[in-house]
Amino acid sequence: MKKIISKMNSVDFIIIAFIIIFLVGGFMRMNRVDEMTVDKSDDFEMVMLFEEVSIGFAENVKKGDLIKDSVRGFVIGEVINVSVEQHREMISTDENIEYAAIPNEYDLTVKLKGQGLFDGDGVLVGTRRYFIGSESRIKSDLYVTNVEVIDLNKSEE
Repeated sequence: MKKIISKMNSVDFIIIAFIIIFLVGGFMRMNRVDEMTVDKSDDFEMVMLFEEVSIGFAENVKKGDLIKDSVRGFVIGEVINVSVEQHREMISTDENIEYAAIPNEYDLTVKLKGQGLFDGDGVLVGTRRYFIGSESRIKSDLYVTNVEVIDLNKSEE
């Protein structure tokens, strides 16, 4: 250890100190959640699509569930409607291409209501922007999954 220190000069120590300071500062900045002040938040309704889920999963998504962002943990909205349909895909047979139901796989369409800051492209909820076509990883108390936003409207109240 003494040989290593004796071979380093003061410039090396300063460079190492700067690197450590920048790494610590960058880590702290990346993990900081900014406090946001929103003058006027808008009510919105968002429709999310859960694709290719099992029936057990489909039965656990219920009206009244709070849907949260799985990374930051902020609430996106509350489930107000759930519809379950058999998952369908294009399948080619000998001569035809059919749009057939896939056994034991379901698609859920979930309608949420929540609050966020609307702009022309989408809605800002917590620290994440949602727009039609965006994909997200969400969670509730019972499940974590990937979803796609298929509809987004400002609530008329």
